[in-house]
Amino acid sequence: MGRNSCLRPRCDGDLVDGFNFHETLNFHHKGCPLPPFEEPLRCLAVSVVLDEAGEVDGIEFEAFLNHVAGRNQWLSTTEWLFVEPPAEVEGHVTVPVVMPEGAAVQAILNDLTNEPQRIIFDLPTTPAETRKWRWVAFQSAPNNQGQGRFPWEAAHA
Repeated sequence: MGRNSCLRPRCDGDLVDGFNFHETLNFHHKGCPLPPFEEPLRCLAVSVVLDEAGEVDGIEFEAFLNHVAGRNQWLSTTEWLFVEPPAEVEGHVTVPVVMPEGAAVQAILNDLTNEPQRIIFDLPTTPAETRKWRWVAFQSAPNNQGQGRFPWEAAHA
């Protein structure tokens, strides 16, 4: 069977939303590479401390996230780029922070002892949002391969 006889019209390894278990097995059985596995990510709404100028205190923010989630376990932007901030955060200045599911659970547990708690809300990212976050990762750390790597992936590359 030729490379073009796969279930999907293209089998060049592109991430394709909607693969189910049987499609993936058939896809691999026909000689096509499996689609890349994306680790589940969570997007956290994290309350920030503002400096005298009303800007996010980046040093404090980084120290907080490194403390609750660990170094190189998160990626953030200063604006909500892909989704609207969750309604539950009204009255708080928040920024989105994406991290692997396991690191998110650890961060939430570590934040439980803070008063007030800084992680206001968390939600899973959709496959489309994950791809957009990969673009952010590439913009923040370009590489010769032209691939967006999350900080937790780059630490092991």
